[in-house]
Amino acid sequence: MHVATCSPGSSRSDLHAGGRGFVGGNPFPDLCDTAYRKALLFSYIVRRVTGNFITEPRQDAMSVELNGIAHIQLTVNQPASLEFWERLCQFLEMETLIKGEDARYFIGSRTGILVRLAPADKRDQLFDQDRCGLHHFCFRARRREDVDAIYEFVTEAIDAHIVHPPEAGDHFAPGYYSLLFEDPDGIRVEVNFVPGKGHFDRGGRLGPGGTGPATRYGSDGLTG
Repeated sequence: MHVATCSPGSSRSDLHAGGRGFVGGNPFPDLCDTAYRKALLFSYIVRRVTGNFITEPRQDAMSVELNGIAHIQLTVNQPASLEFWERLCQFLEMETLIKGEDARYFIGSRTGILVRLAPADKRDQLFDQDRCGLHHFCFRARRREDVDAIYEFVTEAIDAHIVHPPEAGDHFAPGYYSLLFEDPDGIRVEVNFVPGKGHFDRGGRLGPGGTGPATRYGSDGLTG
């Protein structure tokens, strides 16, 4: 869709003085009212088609949608963890960008993983999910079969400690399917697959007709 800015000699108040025909006025000084109306209409149509339609107007003028997580940095105690992560990330079609004695950085598959050895005087501090900091993180697979393939790799090729093999978890999200394992330092890693738009889809809590945010979360999934 083409959205035009004001032409020379035109005014933002061609249709409604000062943009007061819109809720809160036109917040973009470089757009005339006609272009602003087109942008609002386009946004409305997209939300209706995708089902991500907000019935109540937002109070802020704009928001920012991210493009995923650029990278995660992990600190490990054992040199074996560097090798573990390199083999895992290469299997996940990531490439080694940095390969130092105490650090490795892998990029690809729309993310990055940096793994660094802890200073020698701090390697007696073991990873604990219940302390402040990382609990676990989760890779998103493109297909359910990919979760199974990763399970075979981590059990046969890098001898990961398996917390649970691939299993269904519909109590977390419709169609949820996941694997959970740990690296040599006990850092917990999940790989999951969720079909469609997950909780934003029909049948999800945040989808059309959904029940909304849960009030409780645990081994039983999302409740309340």
